[in-house]
Amino acid sequence: MLAAEPERAQALFERAAALGEPRAMCILGKRLEGTDPKQARDWYERAVAAGDPTARYNLGRFLLPVDPGRARALLRLAVDAGDHDAMVALGHDLREEDPVEARRLYQRAAVVAGDGGQTDLGFAVEDSDPDEAERLWREAADAGDPTAMYVLGARHHHDNPTDAQPYYEMAADLGHVPAMATTCGHTSGRRSLLRSTGLNPILLRGTPGI
Repeated sequence: MLAAEPERAQALFERAAALGEPRAMCILGKRLEGTDPKQARDWYERAVAAGDPTARYNLGRFLLPVDPGRARALLRLAVDAGDHDAMVALGHDLREEDPVEARRLYQRAAVVAGDGGQTDLGFAVEDSDPDEAERLWREAADAGDPTAMYVLGARHHHDNPTDAQPYYEMAADLGHVPAMATTCGHTSGRRSLLRSTGLNPILLRGTPGI
């Protein structure tokens, strides 16, 4: 209902946030990221101060391009609190600087994810064992993980776009937002998916943090 009435939804979220509801603050931050980054940050900051469990991750993710020091500190706090998406985001951020720590974070995220952890383990071993990474992603895709479906589509798009397209479509059918927006030419074969495309595993997950 609210999705069809964005102005009403915005007003309701703003009312809830004004009453101190931290979840509404996070939602407002997410909605404003593309149009009003300053206001988005303000809402995330308020949500952190109000104690929302996902706010540290949301603010940390948002600040990575502009304030990596504070962003990492926030993500580490979220990791310590057991936030799966923060583990993956921080792992991605540390891949070049500290690959051992990045792998540890991906592995920890896989434990938190439980039965759905194959996708995270795929990211953990992608550089050292790409064949094993693909096996893990295929296993996760067969189990219904849209992120793994999207990763497989992106990974094979350059070599065989025809084979890639069904993965994109399956992920999109499951509501994976990046898959819905995917167009030709975004990826480049069997090189590291993250390094060759700049894709963030958190963005691959479609609707992180809220």
